[in-house]
Amino acid sequence: MSREMHQAHGPRRRTLWLFVGIVFLLGVSGGLLLTWGVWPVDYFDTDPVDLRAELKQDYLVLIGSSFAVEDDLEHARQRLSWLGFNDEDASRVLIGLTKRYVEGGGNVAVVRGLSKLAYGLGVRDSQILVYVVTPTATVTPTPTATSTPTITMTPTDTPLAPTLLATPSATSDSRPTARPVMDTPTPTATPVPVPAYQVVSKSFACKPLPDVAGGVGVLEVHVEEAGGSPQAGVALSIAWGDELDVFFSGLKPDNGAGYADFTLQPGVRYVLRVDDNQSEPVAVSLRDGECAHAAETQPVPVWQVVFRKQATNDDG
Repeated sequence: MSREMHQAHGPRRRTLWLFVGIVFLLGVSGGLLLTWGVWPVDYFDTDPVDLRAELKQDYLVLIGSSFAVEDDLEHARQRLSWLGFNDEDASRVLIGLTKRYVEGGGNVAVVRGLSKLAYGLGVRDSQILVYVVTPTATVTPTPTATSTPTITMTPTDTPLAPTLLATPSATSDSRPTARPVMDTPTPTATPVPVPAYQVVSKSFACKPLPDVAGGVGVLEVHVEEAGGSPQAGVALSIAWGDELDVFFSGLKPDNGAGYADFTLQPGVRYVLRVDDNQSEPVAVSLRDGECAHAAETQPVPVWQVVFRKQATNDDG
């Protein structure tokens, strides 16, 4: 009886395993079809020139660190060209980035790498040279003690000269002694320092920017030399609430050597200035739905601020 039952269950088990195998193969085939055909994985290769500003700063740190080890200026220039920098723009950005690391107490090895690269590109800034030039030790000769001659005093008889006593004489005219008159100093006004940069313009517009996510705004900053030409490598500080961030002009050369931008959130008040209080503060803010009425596709609220360096005697 048991043998007949065993023979009866045999075909059923084979059918069950066959069914499981078919389901497994169908599942694997369906998964491959979805991942390869219906929803394939998209791979994006981003060139260094298209990186965000903060990532470009990290890239510059890596280039400086590599140059400090390799000492290959042509290779470093090639890497800088991948970011869209020529020697002049790279020098300005490296100066600003190096000073930022110094003031923030950054890694000394990073500062030396950036300084050495800037020096190789022709920068001769005093703060850069401190981390490039190695001081040479000066040997100071040890002083040798010399004997002091001893003077022997021999007593001699010296006759005393007669002393004449002055005879007071009466004067009939007694005049008071003249006293000098001291001039009272006149207080002078202390001159108020003039900011190194002035705010040339501040404007608002709704612009179609497909690369910007919805619901945010953009602060576009342009920094100019005294003559109006764009200036790269200028540190810009922006504060909101208890937060503070520093970014640099020139990290997006495709938009101009003096261009920089920052993402703005609605309902937040931002205060922008050239870093180290080198300009008057500029306040900007956005409201929710700021450009909802605009007709353009994907309108983005954009604040534009232009800083221009004040002319000095050296510039003339």
